Amino acid sequence: MIFRNVELYNVQEVLECTDRSGYQLSRVPERVRSRLNRNAQGAALSTSGCEIRFNMAGDRVKLVLQRDQVPQTGAFGVAEVYYGPFQGHYWLCPFAIGTEPSEIIIEKPDNLDKLARLAKEQQLPYDPHMIRVILPYDLPHILVDIEGDTTPPQSGQSPSRRYLAYGSSITHGGSAVRPTGSYAMRLAQKLEADLINLGFAGSAELDEAAADYIAERQDWTFATIELGINVIDKWDTETFERKVHAFLGKVGPSHKEKWIFCTDLFMNEKDLEGNPKVKQFRDIVRLAVEKLDLPKLIYVPGDELLTCMTGLSADLVHPSEQGFEEIAGRLASIMKERIGEAAEK
Repeated sequence: MIFRNVELYNVQEVLECTDRSGYQLSRVPERVRSRLNRNAQGAALSTSGCEIRFNMAGDRVKLVLQRDQVPQTGAFGVAEVYYGPFQGHYWLCPFAIGTEPSEIIIEKPDNLDKLARLAKEQQLPYDPHMIRVILPYDLPHILVDIEGDTTPPQSGQSPSRRYLAYGSSITHGGSAVRPTGSYAMRLAQKLEADLINLGFAGSAELDEAAADYIAERQDWTFATIELGINVIDKWDTETFERKVHAFLGKVGPSHKEKWIFCTDLFMNEKDLEGNPKVKQFRDIVRLAVEKLDLPKLIYVPGDELLTCMTGLSADLVHPSEQGFEEIAGRLASIMKERIGEAAEK
């Protein structure tokens, strides 16, 4: 969406704060967010996959951002600044966003013409003239102010393909060291696609509203759907089976022409403990995909995407940086093989 002469990418609604100056950024429209489960309503305000994009009409732009104050979370979020496909200078990337207003000062690089020439020669997916401020993934972050002469991005400055990712905190980015380090963001980079991140930390409960929303959206090219980890301790197998069939039965037939890669639980502590419920949940997802019998709906077992124990962080649920990279690499290979040249251009 366009807001104050910038694009708020992966943002569907801007909500003016009632207790401070600034705006909360929602990844789904309010009509959808209000129908999600309570925890997902909060997670939708986390800025996972959200970017502030613009072209600089002047030499300097100042953004003021503020991390929401949520109990028992870190005092800083990590943002990144990119000139199109190129990571910004080390004093800009990474950039800490605190619980007090934090100013990011962005200036045109002296070698912008060279960056643009290289991007054109190498057919890179983003135009370096387009500034990308990639926001922290983990919590809501408030857009307090924008100062400077900016214009919104133009057609052709970003990839034409869009990759939609639905899932838990793992899709959301949980335990990634930087916002571009999540498996979803790394996969988007490998496939040269823009990411639409619909990960809901702790709350991917296969809501009917989420399925309806993904089904109605026409702006994505291919998708991944990650199911199971947020509900394995909450639901019995019968409930999970019913919810999976309803969710996939809504999304899959609504987009028969699009590739959708459906996975389940990545390797986690329940695998290490030999908990039989993990296999039961994986079987439910596999059988639901097989029952729909759609040629472009593909099942990919989660334990074949994350295979190394050191790919887990210390909680034995969320992947480490190494684990995110393994998931992204394996998924990219599978998706390119299926999709073919369309994903390799």
